[in-house]
Formats: sequence, structure tokens, C-alpha cells
Amino acid sequence: GTIDVGSSIFDHIDCNSNETNMYTLSTKGGTTTYLQDDVNGNCIEFDTVYVEMYGDDTNAGTQDAPLKTITYALQLARNNTTTVIEIGPGHYSPSTNGETFPLTIKNNTHLIGFSKDSTIIDANATEEKPRRVIEIYDGVLGDWVADNILIKNFTVTGGYHIDDPWIGGGGILVGDPVNSLNISNLANPKPILENLRILNNTGNTGAAIYAYTGITFFIRGSEILNNTVIQGGSTMEDAIVSLFSSNVEIYRTIFANFEYTAIAKKFGHEVILITNSTFSNIPAASWQSLYAL
Repeated sequence: GTIDVGSSIFDHIDCNSNETNMYTLSTKGGTTTYLQDDVNGNCIEFDTVYVEMYGDDTNAGTQDAPLKTITYALQLARNNTTTVIEIGPGHYSPSTNGETFPLTIKNNTHLIGFSKDSTIIDANATEEKPRRVIEIYDGVLGDWVADNILIKNFTVTGGYHIDDPWIGGGGILVGDPVNSLNISNLANPKPILENLRILNNTGNTGAAIYAYTGITFFIRGSEILNNTVIQGGSTMEDAIVSLFSSNVEIYRTIFANFEYTAIAKKFGHEVILITNSTFSNIPAASWQSLYAL
């Protein structure tokens, strides 16, 4: 549908396009068009935005005046050029700094923590309050690729998502969280996931990462540990699931402590390239893990 927000006033707008950014007005699956003639607001001024636990969301987002939440920092991202969001050490969660989850990451966004040991993104999710930690979706299959997305230097934890039998991902979802089997309108993100520790997430399938996209994405220098799959989804893979020709390249990544399988394909035609990675404390190889490797 279409919503006319013309002449409205927002906290921030991208003055180059005279529109709000993609994080301020958007819908899952991109099903709504917003008419933004003559909108007003403070211009987004910086290509790098800073977040610290001691910050304040009324600040400018500079290094000397950082913001408090990643959620608010995303509202200062530009639409058509790269915005880097630098996040300092700390435990970012609903209970500590008022963070909102899932964090939805779109194109031209580089989300960079201080280190995976010291910068923790925690959804604090439970069966009563389920939510993923991160959802990465943008682009349109067959039209354009969202190929400028980087998530680096974090522990990603506390996700819980079991209510969809087709689309998993307790920690991270790469792809469209809505369209399920509608391949004609599939999202098309191509993120780089680098130096992450994806830890203690729960999902019906793909408890750590579930990929539902039409292109290759990348996992580099990461650790995927202690994630739990809950029976009741369409399959029983609890690390990475490639679906609808979603390919993945994995480099120098550690997989450990899974009840079921480490990596699995949905249909068998997906390409999974693994280099210099290790697998430990996982069950005897099943057909899924053998096929992926």
C-alpha cells in the first residue's frame, strides 16, 4: 500500500534526498510506499556515528557526544552512502541500555563493535518474549543486491525464535522475515559477518544463523557456539541453513557444542565453501553435516 507522510516533521532526514532514512520508515518485506514530499527535520550530518554505554540518545552521535542505543544510531544512517556505526565496549540489551530488538540492518550500513569479547549484543529473549538479535534484509532478488552490509566485532546472544516453521534464525536471520515461500519477492542481502561470537541463541531451525536469501553471504573469523535448536520446525539444523540458493563462504570460523548438526543445506543445490575452519564437540556426522562439508 501507500502512505502519504508529506509535510511531516521527523527528528532526522537525509537532506541529500529530502527523505527519512530506511530505518525510520520501512516495513518488513518492503510492502509499503511512503510519499515524502516536503518532509522536514534535522539533516543527518555524519558518515560515522558513535554509541557508548554512557552515551545519550539526545546527543549528536559524535565521538565526543555518543549515543546510548544502536537502535537510535540506525536512524542516523544515510540512504545511499556508507554509514559506519562504531559501538564501544558494553552489554547492549533491553535491560541494560534500553536496546530494542531485533536490530534490523539494511544496505550501506557497517555496524562495528570494539571487540567480540567486550561488545555484547543481547536480545534478552525468552519463550514468553521471543525475538531475534539481528535481521538482515534488503535488496530484491533479480533486481538489486544489498552488498554493502558489514557486522563486525560482537558477541551476538540471547535470541529466541521458534514461532515460524519455515524461517528460523534465533541469533541472525539473513533474508526476508516475512515472505516465507514467496520466492518471486525474495530479499537479496549479501552481508559480511566478521569476528563474531554467536552464542547461546535458540531457534526452531538455524538457531545461530538462518539464511533465506538468493545470493552468497560471508562468515569470517567467527565462533558459533552453544546454540540450541528446538524441535518443531521443518528441519533440525542448528547452525546455518541455506535456503533457496543461498550460498555461504566460511573462513577461519569455529563451530562447537551443538546437539544436532553444524551446517546444513535445505535442498542440496546450495554452495557452501569452508576454509580453515574447525568443528568440535558436535554429534556423530549426519547426512546434513556430511553433505555440507
